[in-house]
Amino acid sequence: MGRVTIFVANDVNSMKVKMAFERRRIPFVEINVEDHPSALLSLKAVSHTFLVPKVFFNTRFIGGIEATLKELKRWDNDKSYQNAFAAYQAEIADLADPQSKHLRIPHPSVSRLTLNKPKRITNPSPYVELPDGTSTTFWNVTEKIRGSISLSDYHQRNAIFKKTFSGKHALKIFLHAMKINEVQGQAFGNALLKAKVIRSITNDRKFVDKESSIYRLQGDSTPNVLNSYCSWPQVTSKEPREIMEGLVWLLTKIELGSLDAQGRLDYSKAVLHDKFPIFEEIVCELQAFDMGRLSDNEKLAFALNVYNLMLRYAFIKLGFFKSEADRAHFFANVRFNVGGLVFSFDEWKDGILRGNRKSPITGKEPFKGLDRRRRLVLSKDVDPRIHFALGDHAVVGSSCSLPFRIYTAGNIDQELEMAASVYCNDKCNIRAKGNMVKLPKALYMYRGDFSRARGAFGVYATVAQYLIGPAASAMVTGECTVKFATKYTIDNYTRQSVGIARYEKDSVQGDVTGMGAFMCRFKGGKTPANERKRLATLCGLNLLDTLPEDRFDRITARMKEEFGVPFVFLTLVDANRAWFKSIQWPLPGDIPHCVPRGVSLCGHTINVEPGDINLIEDALEHPLYKLSPCVYDGPKLRFYAGIPIAVPGSDNDGSLQTVATLSIGSQTPHKLTNAQIKRLHEYGADMKLELLRRDSVSTAPTESMSEEDLTDMYDDFDD
Repeated sequence: MGRVTIFVANDVNSMKVKMAFERRRIPFVEINVEDHPSALLSLKAVSHTFLVPKVFFNTRFIGGIEATLKELKRWDNDKSYQNAFAAYQAEIADLADPQSKHLRIPHPSVSRLTLNKPKRITNPSPYVELPDGTSTTFWNVTEKIRGSISLSDYHQRNAIFKKTFSGKHALKIFLHAMKINEVQGQAFGNALLKAKVIRSITNDRKFVDKESSIYRLQGDSTPNVLNSYCSWPQVTSKEPREIMEGLVWLLTKIELGSLDAQGRLDYSKAVLHDKFPIFEEIVCELQAFDMGRLSDNEKLAFALNVYNLMLRYAFIKLGFFKSEADRAHFFANVRFNVGGLVFSFDEWKDGILRGNRKSPITGKEPFKGLDRRRRLVLSKDVDPRIHFALGDHAVVGSSCSLPFRIYTAGNIDQELEMAASVYCNDKCNIRAKGNMVKLPKALYMYRGDFSRARGAFGVYATVAQYLIGPAASAMVTGECTVKFATKYTIDNYTRQSVGIARYEKDSVQGDVTGMGAFMCRFKGGKTPANERKRLATLCGLNLLDTLPEDRFDRITARMKEEFGVPFVFLTLVDANRAWFKSIQWPLPGDIPHCVPRGVSLCGHTINVEPGDINLIEDALEHPLYKLSPCVYDGPKLRFYAGIPIAVPGSDNDGSLQTVATLSIGSQTPHKLTNAQIKRLHEYGADMKLELLRRDSVSTAPTESMSEEDLTDMYDDFDD
């Protein structure tokens, strides 16, 4: 009886082609080359490559995924058959059983894709003690906290800490979710700190249930380091193969459990897979692995496995890049921890695998001087086949797969040969059409690794060695034109997948400090369209940088008493400053003359229409104003109410120009009645009259401030 035979491995592509037959209820027999390594020779003999999956309709060789799906679609559309299953019965089922020894079914035979579990998977560690005396895994308690506690950014002077929560908020959640008392809640918080599930941002040695005590999940502490979900407690003595087999097995299981009905990997399912948090925890064991004890072959195999594993992990966790700029940022900034040392993908490739050669992108060696990572580099010459073995080509978009799960030290040479064959015969990488062969940009970038003397010709010769078909001989004889792509084929990464999130640079940005924090905190008010006229009118008043005047101070003092607030500001807003002509300031220390316009609330108030009000009853609840240094630092304003003051323009064209604001504030939330809002506008009218008076203007300037002083002003705000 005729049959469909599929050479497969334990991978997504093999599952996809199997599912295509299962949907049509067409029976098949699989030969798993991972379970039966001897079948690799048969695969090579009948298909001339080591690529999987490969499909045979009885003795007729069909090809890989694309050729198989095309043939099945022909059956689907063939009007002479009721369906594809009927076509199979007519064209294959009645044939004689294939007699070729290469298509012989290994024993035991299987009719579905199996995924053999490694002998031992690392048990997640450490365990966390619960209030009832039982214990649970690190990942379990982490995910429960992540799903129940609201996270937000915490702002300190010159720093922004991301994805944090307060001790007070956490304790409230503990008590409600676990039905425990405050003493038990405190003890649980301390247990989380001890197990390093959470870390203190405010350097608390013990868990403190205060709003000012800030904590963060360990897994959120370093978003640019992939395997930082937990801090691995001890050095591992396991062999690299044992570690990698377990990790690759589990990640493959997650991927196979996240396929859609068409056999495509759905990344939105993978990131939510119930085993993904477990993978995130056990992949942290790499933090405790010292690869310095490995031989060169062991190190090469381990380095290739880590790179490819972390790339698959990153695509699930962070998403895909959609442009060349994002691709460059991804490989330069997404990192992973091996042996307590942190590497980017570029550093691992150029530093470890290429023996610390200069990067073709930066022109510099990744590891310099006393960098501890230098001791880990491969000591032998660069093997150009590593560029075929690494998954930073169209690994996800490829319809071909390697016939083995991981690289091994004992078989590394043969496995690199297979990787080169798979890479060079994958149409996603090497494109041969007519008398034109197009090679990937990545091979051109690293052409020096193939032959420093011959450059690009070394790449041609190496590719031709592994390429199958007429294009190979044409490349050798020069009968075809060979070109390198000028861009990376970004779209290839996602052509076989769905549910893809886009990689965002901000997703790997950690805490922000210094000027970066200042720039990220608060977006200043928009520049008015009539800014030139507004500034000319303001300068024409001759009030900037003048001494305080009683006529203004009397009004702000009355406002302080009437509204019952500690802060009152009459602010002139010039190009760079919010300068206080009159101020009621209750805090000790020097009274500020101004703040940078970009961090001031008044910078927003000048955009309010005359007669309207910028009213903020609680700035900490406002998504924008809570980021201002005037709110989380300095005066720590919670309540703010400001109105614009507009005067006739200096060019006498009848326009009104907003040159100042009049505002009140306090350090506690506050509300205004309609009557109080009306009174605020009346005081604004009084201030407008005073601004326009020419007879009492003081022209004695106050101490001027440099632009550098203004930029750093928010740091010098008095507490």
